[in-house]
Amino acid sequence: MIGANATAAETLSLARVGQASELFALCGDDRTNLDIALQACALRAPSDSPDGRLVCHVHLSDTTFRDVLLEHEIMQVFSDRAELRYVNSDDNCARLLFSQLHLDLLPGDGPVHLVLFGFGHLGQCIALQAARVCHFAGGHRLQITVVDADPSEGNLFQSRFPGFSEVCQVRYLKWAGTLRSLQSSERLDSEGWSRRMAVVVAMERDEQNLAVALDMASSGRDVRMPVYVRLSGGDAILRLASAASGRLASRGLHPFGSVEEVWSREIFQREQLDAVARHIHDSYREKRLRSGEAATGIRALAEWQFLTEDFKRANRAQADHIEVKMRGIGCKVVPLSEGISSFEFSAEELDTLSRMEHFRWSADRLLAGWTYAAVRNDADKHHPSLIPWEALSESEREKDREAVRTIPELLQAMGKGVSRES
Repeated sequence: MIGANATAAETLSLARVGQASELFALCGDDRTNLDIALQACALRAPSDSPDGRLVCHVHLSDTTFRDVLLEHEIMQVFSDRAELRYVNSDDNCARLLFSQLHLDLLPGDGPVHLVLFGFGHLGQCIALQAARVCHFAGGHRLQITVVDADPSEGNLFQSRFPGFSEVCQVRYLKWAGTLRSLQSSERLDSEGWSRRMAVVVAMERDEQNLAVALDMASSGRDVRMPVYVRLSGGDAILRLASAASGRLASRGLHPFGSVEEVWSREIFQREQLDAVARHIHDSYREKRLRSGEAATGIRALAEWQFLTEDFKRANRAQADHIEVKMRGIGCKVVPLSEGISSFEFSAEELDTLSRMEHFRWSADRLLAGWTYAAVRNDADKHHPSLIPWEALSESEREKDREAVRTIPELLQAMGKGVSRES
């Protein structure tokens, strides 16, 4: 333990950053974390080998600033010294949430309606993750109601992600801090908005979140409508939640996002979260190289550690959607010992899953700022395949089918298999 200024070169030298393999900059201030990373890079000698470079995990709370750094690849100037990995606890929390909250399993038919309390950094990450992965077998567009004290945040969000309103049906409601104004059917279940709902409470403070959860527990709502409440882990709040755990569970309320879960080493290294995404990329890269393509100059064919964040994010969305696809055909992902060793999809299943994959891929591209054009232009983010499934050529549909066919093989490489629900 060294009690000193972490941004000072002397401190980092004392910590032997020059010889370290990994560095975690996880302070509460983005500028401090970036300063630590810059100082650490300056202390490293250039290396031609990836093994000689420092893996630097830099936490940036401001996702807008992070996306600017990624888009312009500003930190690539240090690529011979360090591999910089931008991490964000809210991104990780959102991905973990949807590994637990399965909106497609809500009772009823028709569109799924996600009600989101709070639209700060975490709320926005949850909305984006929902837009990336909530593409279900029925083909209905996800509905999202954002409830926040300042719904004008939605305008800023829409300006950053103009494709969001194409992917989801979205509205923003102003909240005065009580449930009474939102409990009438005219507000949440008004015409055109589904009653097939789930609620996520993700405001800035745990005590606000718990208060809303406890209000819902006594509101007489249908317990089949799950409520997920962010409780990050303050001692007093945890004691309150523990004392009320029986009441919360009996009313369908589920805590998520604890410090222990979101801030673990494994999560920040993304070993668990990115394992499937990395296999997807490695498999894609291997097939493209086997077909005779040269990796030089093609950003999408870089090795994972050198892959830019936008391509990593696309692989993560594809990975996170695998279990959604399997549930869409009445299957589940299981340990390989419990699955079918040589699983094959039926023609009907392949068609369903390929449509789901095209919807998911289109959403991912629209959220990344791509638009339709007859001729593809990566620099301008134009793509001719951003059209409905029915309008796709057979060769383009085959790309989606191929992505689906590889799922059992991909899972097998991860020690997992597919099992049909009994």
